[in-house]
Amino acid sequence: MSVEDLAKVRLITSLGPLAETTFALQTLQRTAHPALFGAWRKKARHRIPPHAAAISRFVAPPDGVVMDLPTMFGTHSEVDEALDRLRGLPHWMLHAEIDYLAGTRPMPGPLGHLAFGDGPGRETLLQAVRTGFAAVLEPYWQRVRAHLETQTLLASRLLATRGLEGILTSHPSLIWQPPVLEMRRNQAPRDPYRQVNVQEYRLEGRGLSIAFSMFLHRPTILHPEDVLSPFILVLPAHPDLRAGLDMWSSGEQTTGQRLAALLGRTRAAVLEAAADGRTTSEIARHLGITAAGASQHTTVLREAGLITTLRHRNTVIHTLTPLGVTLLNGG
Repeated sequence: MSVEDLAKVRLITSLGPLAETTFALQTLQRTAHPALFGAWRKKARHRIPPHAAAISRFVAPPDGVVMDLPTMFGTHSEVDEALDRLRGLPHWMLHAEIDYLAGTRPMPGPLGHLAFGDGPGRETLLQAVRTGFAAVLEPYWQRVRAHLETQTLLASRLLATRGLEGILTSHPSLIWQPPVLEMRRNQAPRDPYRQVNVQEYRLEGRGLSIAFSMFLHRPTILHPEDVLSPFILVLPAHPDLRAGLDMWSSGEQTTGQRLAALLGRTRAAVLEAAADGRTTSEIARHLGITAAGASQHTTVLREAGLITTLRHRNTVIHTLTPLGVTLLNGG
């Protein structure tokens, strides 16, 4: 990384719902972290139809290379925005990716057209990705996005206190030896005697954006085709077990159910205080209440789906979910 690259480092909350869906489809087929993802896997496998499941195994196999859909989608906020980008992608780019993956795994019949001039294969892929989002992520997307927003807030604090090194050394597979960032990847995951492969990335003045994914199991680098666009380092950001279980168990409650627990002026003040991203003790000092009282109120607000809580070592930070933002803004 050159001085120019370092000047262009920035944090982004999320690549978007369909990029996160791609990572989620791989996690769906893996068995890692059963306590955290077990309940989610059970529900998602029940929802996803067989034809979409077959395509998802090609797009995001449990141990192989994931199709580079996150790069093709680009950073996005809406599902249709990402699908339109994939729909307008030059055929040669999509063909090259499919051709590469077809040499490493069986290709589902419906995608066969992509290897011979596109045809209906592209729309089949688009529909499978949309169906995958609806099955594995859409019921929980607001909560997942809120978790990623909190993770970005924590990363910004880490950046302020420990600098870029604090973020670039936050995962054991990343090695920061200025000015070079190295990422260690395991080869042959099922081989107990597997070797470790070291890859080096030269940013060449493009800069680096750092994003977070709740479902990613190891850091990854995205390389946009546009030479003016920055490289993107995506880091895993798993919630703690309690927060994860809350996400799957109450992520599908109706708005009325979520708001039913919101009572009283003090609790509303706690909600407003959390808008700036505060710890429990900061909320208590801000409102002039005890830490125990602040903790009780944040627990109720979290269970109501209005705030999200992220624990990092000895720090607990509360921020609003999109539903909490809507309520606070009178929506």
